[in-house]
Amino acid sequence: MDDKYLNKNNSTIKYIGLNNSECINPVYYCQSKKVFLSADDVEKKKCLCKPTSDMISTKICQWLMTVDEFIKYEENRRKTTSAYDREYRARKRGKNG
Repeated sequence: MDDKYLNKNNSTIKYIGLNNSECINPVYYCQSKKVFLSADDVEKKKCLCKPTSDMISTKICQWLMTVDEFIKYEENRRKTTSAYDREYRARKRGKNG
């Protein structure tokens, strides 16, 4: 079996792409599928030209974001989550209201 697919032996892949393989040149991140996409993957999946609900024009997929946007999003999410966790644990112990 190839080592290009995820399993317990090679779980150190940083950017997971389509078909559980490693994404070599990540440019975009799909929030729906939680995978990184290269420019070729986005072109193949036609994420930049999804049809609108009236089927007249096209738009960019709502779930698509660049890798830079994803990194900023993750940093903010971690800060918010960790602050909430600290507050929740303090309330649970009875030290904060």
